[in-house]
Amino acid sequence: MRLKSEMHAIIGMCAAAAFVVTGVIAWFEVRRVHRVEVRAQGETMGLFLARACALAMRGPNPRDDLEAVLTIRGGDQEPPVVSAAVYDARQEQVLLRVGSTPREVGLAELRTALEVLEAGRVLVADGAEAGREGPRGEELVEFTVPIVDGPERVGVLHLALRAAPASVWATTFTIMLGAAVMVGALWLMLYKMINGRILRPILSLTQAIMRVRAGDVSARVEIQRRDELGTLAESFNELIGILIERDSLQQRLEEANRLAEAHRRLNDAHRQLKEAQEQLILNEKHASLGRLVHGLNHELNNPLSAAKNMVPPLEAAIALLRERLGPPPADEADDGGEVVDAQAPAPAPAEVTESLDDAAEAAQVIARSVQRAINIVRDLGQFSKLGTADLEEVALAAVVQEAVAACAQELGPGQRVIVQVDVPEVEGGPLKLKAFPNLLTQVFVNLLTNSAQAIDGPGKVKVAARLLPGKDRVRIEVEDTGPGIPKEHLSKVFEPFFTTKEPGRGTGLGLAICLGVVEKHGGTIEALKRRRGACFAIELPREAQVRPSDPRQSASLFSGSTITLAPAP
Repeated sequence: MRLKSEMHAIIGMCAAAAFVVTGVIAWFEVRRVHRVEVRAQGETMGLFLARACALAMRGPNPRDDLEAVLTIRGGDQEPPVVSAAVYDARQEQVLLRVGSTPREVGLAELRTALEVLEAGRVLVADGAEAGREGPRGEELVEFTVPIVDGPERVGVLHLALRAAPASVWATTFTIMLGAAVMVGALWLMLYKMINGRILRPILSLTQAIMRVRAGDVSARVEIQRRDELGTLAESFNELIGILIERDSLQQRLEEANRLAEAHRRLNDAHRQLKEAQEQLILNEKHASLGRLVHGLNHELNNPLSAAKNMVPPLEAAIALLRERLGPPPADEADDGGEVVDAQAPAPAPAEVTESLDDAAEAAQVIARSVQRAINIVRDLGQFSKLGTADLEEVALAAVVQEAVAACAQELGPGQRVIVQVDVPEVEGGPLKLKAFPNLLTQVFVNLLTNSAQAIDGPGKVKVAARLLPGKDRVRIEVEDTGPGIPKEHLSKVFEPFFTTKEPGRGTGLGLAICLGVVEKHGGTIEALKRRRGACFAIELPREAQVRPSDPRQSASLFSGSTITLAPAP
């Protein structure tokens, strides 16, 4: 309804504006036409009266004759001539004045006009230019006509006529009245046309939209037209159909989303259950292994130590036996050769010498195997039960340098593998940690040993540390230039006995020990995937957060341990 009122108001304002413009144009146009008529009338009247005045000025009583000629009569209407004056050039005086104006034409003006006028010419001027107006302030048009008697100019006739007679207002009123009737009829026609052709269809469309907003999707607009409003109505009906179809699709989509969400939650629950099951199996495996290692440690340590102690006497006995048997028999000497000493021990048979060599080689193999078994048992013991020494405040850089010195043989002669240590200072002093120094050194020894054994030829290992925000934790990254860790092995490197080294070079317990030591300090260790080389990231608290453990547990390192693997940034 507001649009309807606005459109009617706009039409009314346009009609009023058209009426006003028509009236103004009519007023100025009628006034202009009347001015043209007054000028034509004045010029004709002036020429006619000038000839009559010339005849009157010949008589014996020119004043009376002129008064009879110039008497202004308008009948029922007001005469257009306001004033008239006759100037006699021979007597140089104004013979007669008829009518009056607040400021009349002077003698000097008439004399000057006679001098500039030619015979048969009429001078036309606005009274406003000379400052003259009618008795009631009307605009005047002044006509100055020469009075010619034969070839001689005997005087001047001056007439003052009203510029806009009373008929101007009547004509203007008639035109404006006709314009008002026409504008009113036009307004009524536009009102009927707009109301029936535009406003009613829009109102129907608005009501249909309100019904749709209220939830009635069955609303339709029935406009049987071929114009823009008909197209709009068809578009509205099509839109409602699309909305109905969209609502149906939306409901099906929401149902599908609910099913997908339920399926995702079920998959998450299944994955978490599977992870928990694998973690329980791994924890149980670690606990069983810890108990087994704890029992085997004492059982294997004594016989292995005895076997190791027996290797030196065995090697000494073989050496003594080889010395008593003498050197192996020499080949027969050629003629003129050296003479063999008769008192030297008899040479041992060749088969005995070969047996002694085999025995010596077997002793060396036994010594290496026993040493390897001892190392395995020692690592198992350290892995199953860490030391419980008191925490000590130690400089991180010193721990790393001690590990580098311990790995000097693995790093190779001539600095085959260069170790770069980048540990910042804190508050003008070395970065210190409160930790188990021996265990922490073992972590870096294991990591540096793995890097040195993985690098084929010259290489570099970088140990970099930095304080994390909050300055209560330290992040240490050990990165080398070796071949790196395959992606499929990232989840297995911390498992006990897992190794990718050739037999004899590793037991698969180094990284497992590192995991146990770091977790015992309350930290984490990650194996990161790099484009080149291996990288291990360690986060340690500046003061070790040792968790209380049951002394009856033989494998405290394995209980609840987790491994966090993440790709390198």
